[in-house]
Amino acid sequence: MKIEIDTLKYAKMLTNNGFASNQAKTLTESFTAIEIKNVLNRQEVMNMIKEIFTESDARHKAMREEDERRLKATREEDERKHKELLASYEMRMQESRLHSEKEIAAIRTGWHWAVGTIVTVGIALAGYMTTLILYTHH
Repeated sequence: MKIEIDTLKYAKMLTNNGFASNQAKTLTESFTAIEIKNVLNRQEVMNMIKEIFTESDARHKAMREEDERRLKATREEDERKHKELLASYEMRMQESRLHSEKEIAAIRTGWHWAVGTIVTVGIALAGYMTTLILYTHH
C-alpha cells in the first residue's frame, strides 16, 4: 500500500521550513514511492475486529455454558440434599409417631392392669368382708 498525500502541499511545506526546492521535490517523490506493507486497509481492519469479537463471543459463550453447568450441578446437589433431609425428617417423624403409639399402648396396658388389680383387690376384699361378717354373726 502506498502513502497517498497532496504532493504539492507537502513540497511547499518542506520549502517553507527551510528545505531547498530540489530537496523538497526529492523527499516528496521518495515519500510517495514508499510502499507500506504492514498497514491494513479498512476491510482488513473490519475483518480483524469481527474475528476478535467472534472469538470473544465464543469465549463468553463457553464461560456462560460452564457457569450454567455448575449452577445446574449445584441445584441438583441442593435438591438431592433437600430430598435426603426431608426423607430423614419424615423417617424421624414416623419413628417418633411409632414411639408415641407404643408409649400410649404401654400406658393403656398399665391402666388396664391397674384397673384389673383394683377390681381383683376389691372383689377379694368384698369376699373377705363377707366371710368376716358371716363368721362374726354365727
